[in-house]
Amino acid sequence: MDDFTFGVILGILSSVFFAIQNVIVKWLGEDVRPVAANSIRLWVSLPIVLIIALNPFRQANLIMPLETILILGLSVVFAAGFGDVIYFLSQDRIGVSTAFAIANTYPIVTYFLAILFLGELFIPARFLGVILAIAGIVFISREQRDSSSEEETKPDNVDKIGYLLAGVTCVSFALATILVDVGVTGVDPLDANVVRLTLGSVMIAPAFYWSNSRGMPFPSRRGIKIMAIAGFFGMALASTFWVASVKYVGATLSAIIGSVAPLIALPFSVKLLNENVNWKIGIGTIATILGIWITLIAG
Repeated sequence: MDDFTFGVILGILSSVFFAIQNVIVKWLGEDVRPVAANSIRLWVSLPIVLIIALNPFRQANLIMPLETILILGLSVVFAAGFGDVIYFLSQDRIGVSTAFAIANTYPIVTYFLAILFLGELFIPARFLGVILAIAGIVFISREQRDSSSEEETKPDNVDKIGYLLAGVTCVSFALATILVDVGVTGVDPLDANVVRLTLGSVMIAPAFYWSNSRGMPFPSRRGIKIMAIAGFFGMALASTFWVASVKYVGATLSAIIGSVAPLIALPFSVKLLNENVNWKIGIGTIATILGIWITLIAG
């Protein structure tokens, strides 16, 4: 199996595990604030990836140049440490579907950043595929919200701060993807992710302590269990596969593959959450698959 195909498969697996994480959180309920949620996810996932990386059947290489460590550290700051928290704040202000739609345009930003900083060529067909895939994903997300039995609370007035936070989330995710692409050069993806999660776990500790001292409620046992399970799927497994996907297929394609979690989550949502599937979701699914196919074959 060539590296490109391997990277595509890992990217799909990453999306599968990330989708499972989201469904678990929604199914079991959520009583954990953003900083606490990300802290638990990081602290649960770190020992798991350490066990995998340091098992006697492989030779770990955690000694890297300082520059590489800094780049990988920044990637996890922009992703889990900053992007996720900003996203949760955004969805609290403008609603899940709107925040998700804006934040998940990040593959477009990633593509242009890759052109600017990584020397990737602009290919019109690939750009068309990116746009088509993102449009399908956004369409599915909004239609799932509209057909859900739970009504999403919408603000009476336009919340400019909420929209700004969603835009910042988009840029943060794109920057994280570009930084991982640079950081994994000449580095094993599993070792790179150990460094990312180690630095992320250390960096988020002061934020957790500060938020708790400012009145953030300590998570309940149920909330901790929920986020621990979600962290296993969405951080330990998904992030490791995602880093490897970035290495083997590049920032743009891995961003596209990684953004299809709502499509992958659809069968789980239908089974566990009793969400409806209609012809509009079917159109969104077709558009997403077609967009990904165009992106993969372009150039």
